[in-house]
Amino acid sequence: MKKVVLMVGGCRYNRGSEAMVRGCIKTLRARNPDIQLILSSRDDNTGHSLHIEGVDKYVRWFTYDRNHKLLRYSVGVLRYFLHMKQWTNWINHSVLLNECRAADLIIIIGGDNYDRAYDAFADMHSFHKTLKKITKGKMVFLNCSLNPKEVDNAIIKDLQLFNKVTARERITYAKLKKFLPEDKLEYYPDIAFAMRSKQTKLPACFLAGDVVGVNLSPLILKAAYTNNAAMVVQEYHKIIEYTVKELGKQVILIPHVMNHADLSVLKKIFESYQENDKVFLLDNEGLTSPEIKYIISHCYMYLGARTHSTIAAYSSCVPTLVLGYSVKSVGIARDIFGTEEGYVVPVQSVTEPNKLFEAFKSFAEEREQILDILKSVMPGYVKKAEAYSDFFYRVTNDQNVKGK
Repeated sequence: MKKVVLMVGGCRYNRGSEAMVRGCIKTLRARNPDIQLILSSRDDNTGHSLHIEGVDKYVRWFTYDRNHKLLRYSVGVLRYFLHMKQWTNWINHSVLLNECRAADLIIIIGGDNYDRAYDAFADMHSFHKTLKKITKGKMVFLNCSLNPKEVDNAIIKDLQLFNKVTARERITYAKLKKFLPEDKLEYYPDIAFAMRSKQTKLPACFLAGDVVGVNLSPLILKAAYTNNAAMVVQEYHKIIEYTVKELGKQVILIPHVMNHADLSVLKKIFESYQENDKVFLLDNEGLTSPEIKYIISHCYMYLGARTHSTIAAYSSCVPTLVLGYSVKSVGIARDIFGTEEGYVVPVQSVTEPNKLFEAFKSFAEEREQILDILKSVMPGYVKKAEAYSDFFYRVTNDQNVKGK
């Protein structure tokens, strides 16, 4: 029996990471039903919280309780002052690394882990080197997005540790093709496109007419991405009022990262509309990623900042305007529509009033044409994401995959 270890930064509260995990497990097991699958997340108690079908075993990312301040301080001294990174990897991750030692395949869901705003590269590269040193199995860096301007020798050196790298949009794929061998790099749409929705009870607003879904995240309002967070919020208010008064639709505010992350900004917006019977807040943080996708799939249109909330909308053929902050939003829209113009508004460009509002108005006017495009393109696009099943079969069975 093949042993597969799947790692993700955090999926207990992040419904986007959860969607990638679920899409990965679905396609992994499609042609390899008998694998032993181990999931590790930076979030403790992930298994208890999510109960993801297809996972045989959950393993903590960190061996020790991160609330143990003395141990964390000691590890920090060893790592950053004495530069004993390999030793501290074993202190931090010994249980996980022991699982990886005997694994046939190790999959790291890369996403946009290399984004400089996360400031995580040094620790990530050190961990990857430790993995490469101790495992006998193949290593895959999955679902990667990279700002072409941020690709440097250090990132390429890290990616070269892996047997396979997949890019989730063609901007990243085109850039990495210049540095990685043809047999190492492949392109697939984001693996979350392969996750199916799960029926759940729809909020009452869906019984009263068309509903426009709206998502905003505190991440996109940080100084690393925008210089005017207040203006972005003002634009959202204009869009909500326009949707209710001019379009005659209802609005539901939808969080996609839980533990009060997205709700921290959505609740503040909702405070202005508590007496308005056309504006609603989805405040059930117990909903899983497939259940939220089911709710989004019933929306008339969607405005989203969280990438995987927009993926849930796209894959359900819901016309979607994206407030983007990185290459992944631009790349995915360009792959689907042929252009990002009219489909993505970079948050960095929202520097003057009405920039986002006017984009939304124009998008609403083109809603029917956009719906037709999605209905035409999306079946084939989702099928390409589901083709990860063939990719995983090749990798787990050593077909066209170089060894260490």
